[in-house]
Amino acid sequence: MQNDKNLKHLHRAGVYYLQLNMRKNRVFSNVKMRHALNLVLDKKQLARKVLADGSTPADTFVAPTLAKDQSTGVDFAKEMKPEETHNVAKAQKLWNEGLKEEGRKKADLTYYTYDQTINKNIAQFVQSQVETKLKNAKVEIHAIPAKNVQDNVMRGNFDMYLSLWLADYTDPMSDMDILQSNNY
Repeated sequence: MQNDKNLKHLHRAGVYYLQLNMRKNRVFSNVKMRHALNLVLDKKQLARKVLADGSTPADTFVAPTLAKDQSTGVDFAKEMKPEETHNVAKAQKLWNEGLKEEGRKKADLTYYTYDQTINKNIAQFVQSQVETKLKNAKVEIHAIPAKNVQDNVMRGNFDMYLSLWLADYTDPMSDMDILQSNNY
């Protein structure tokens, strides 16, 4: 269907992201463990092989093509892209340091997602990447109806949750404004 000449592909200014529970005594309260997760996930492979729908890997929280820097004309997402986006060796080092800092020997993570096929596929990709590349990490996937996912997220009963944000106006602040500790 992607090759159908009558099909018009529209870009949406949105980002799927893993919401991490950073509350006290949770694995991702440690910045090194959050950084390790970010570096261990091969976002290009996720976009090409799992989503396989023309999605662009996101390296920042601001969606690609949302807005350009008015002074440079450069896409804001490209301008803010971190130097490293995928580095398994560094991820492993950070993960081990984080475990040690937290006094943990292992990390058993819960991943909540909606019970739709694409969401389950993304969850399985994350699970595979984490469990095969980060020592002493286990990811338990909970693919359940949306209401149940939201209930667990609101109560803080999760470590990772696949979320989506669609910008409602063409300014990076449309994305950044939701990054507050009281937003779920």
